[in-house]
Amino acid sequence: MEGKEFNLRKLLVSTTHRVLKMDHGQSRVKQLAQLSGIEVHELQARIEKVERKLNLKFTDEKIESMPYILALILRRVKQGKRISPFHIHYDEISDTKEYLATEEILYNFKDVPEEERVFITLHLLTANVYWSEDPTEKNIPDLVQALDEMLLLFERTTFIFLQDKERLLNQLLLHMKPAYYRIKYKLTEVNDLHEIVNRDFKELHHLVKKSTQPLADLIGSEIPESETIYLTMLIGGCLTKQGDSIHKKVKALVVCPKGVSVSRLMLSTLKDLFPEFVFLDSLSVREFQQYGLDYDVVFSPVFLKTKKKLFIASAMMEKEEKYRLRKQVMLQLYGYVPNDLHLDEILEIVGKHATVKDRQSLAKELREYLNRDETPGIRCKVGLPNPNLYELITPNTIILKHAVNSWEDGIKTASEPLLKKGSITKNYVEAMIRHCDTDPYIVISPHMAIPHASPDEGVNEVSMSLLRLKRGVEFAKNYSIHLVIIIAAKAKNQHLRALMQLMKLAANEKDRNAVIKARSAADIHEIIKNYAE
Repeated sequence: MEGKEFNLRKLLVSTTHRVLKMDHGQSRVKQLAQLSGIEVHELQARIEKVERKLNLKFTDEKIESMPYILALILRRVKQGKRISPFHIHYDEISDTKEYLATEEILYNFKDVPEEERVFITLHLLTANVYWSEDPTEKNIPDLVQALDEMLLLFERTTFIFLQDKERLLNQLLLHMKPAYYRIKYKLTEVNDLHEIVNRDFKELHHLVKKSTQPLADLIGSEIPESETIYLTMLIGGCLTKQGDSIHKKVKALVVCPKGVSVSRLMLSTLKDLFPEFVFLDSLSVREFQQYGLDYDVVFSPVFLKTKKKLFIASAMMEKEEKYRLRKQVMLQLYGYVPNDLHLDEILEIVGKHATVKDRQSLAKELREYLNRDETPGIRCKVGLPNPNLYELITPNTIILKHAVNSWEDGIKTASEPLLKKGSITKNYVEAMIRHCDTDPYIVISPHMAIPHASPDEGVNEVSMSLLRLKRGVEFAKNYSIHLVIIIAAKAKNQHLRALMQLMKLAANEKDRNAVIKARSAADIHEIIKNYAE
């Protein structure tokens, strides 16, 4: 066999695992590799000693396979087939308890170079465990925080609140400590749980996958499918235990043809309006036509061909529209319209079945909950600032110009203040032009367009700018645009308050025309200020 020794080792490890799973697997490996029972037994005893030293228990599968794998690795080292230095952070590996354990396993093996000791340490680090006295990991100090953020993101996405989160977090830590090294050093193994997940947890897996970004940011690599499947199984088990299930909830989609930012705004509004639903995705019409997951209802501002229930909803809804939509949905799905809740009646029911120590405080908290803001989706999330429109579009980011040669020039001109500040890069400008070329739905009202792209395409900080043209430029067929507003969001929800205010301005013909006819950037800024909350 030819190839890098690192890749040959990966193949050796995965093949040994597969053979061991066969009938009489241990005998087969011993026979094929000509390993003696004494050799395997000695290594197994050393590994069990390592378990005691590390205060953990490897899974049965790992404890069975490790002696064989270590024996084969050490044989290759003896034969001179040694691993070359590879992209491993030696400090990160050599500071671990597992490195000391490797030294103990190899105490009387001569001529095992440093690279090989690190590789064997990596094998111990990537081995699954089912119990550990201390599941936290000092060598990965931010792992607990990343997992906590992942679970928080999952709860926000699904509106399912995990009851025994501490227990689940410990289970995830047991899995993610070895998974961290597997993912980082490209040692992830293919597992055979795809079929179970696709049969029982397909939608849950999709939602877990969408929640793994904090882990990906920590490791510096996307989480592979096989590792995400384990996370799905652990979270799925927790939900089953507490009596929650994605299958029992109404699964909803938001399909909006009006670009990424408007779709996110609509998704955020609907999530808050229907907290009992699980919103799987926000999609374009083309994405919806090819969508593979099961769903129950669709919300969209345009008519769509679907066999499921479709509810037409505008991208920006006032209080009365939200109230009507919720009544319509509840009537069609459940055959009834929920009655308005009355605080005094709730307090009376609670008083019948529980001892209320502080009725006044209970009444206050219930009142705050029942009368909570109709649009909490535009509030600050995860500690991020959520500025008003006038705080992003300032006189310094407003450009007044008579005309531009093309819509591409319009985007470039409108972007100049943000480029100058370093809020965006040239890549972001090119991405906006590229997206506008294929998506004409950036036009949100007569004479107004909002070019934008994804945050990872060149956004350094949340920012907006406005270009006012006296003579309109054609963005899409039959649309003459006088106002070009650049939206650059660093985080997905960070700009939603400003976007909501912008949508209200776009819907107000009088103020929209006043901006187009304004004499100065200061005059435009004063109009925008009226939309602050």
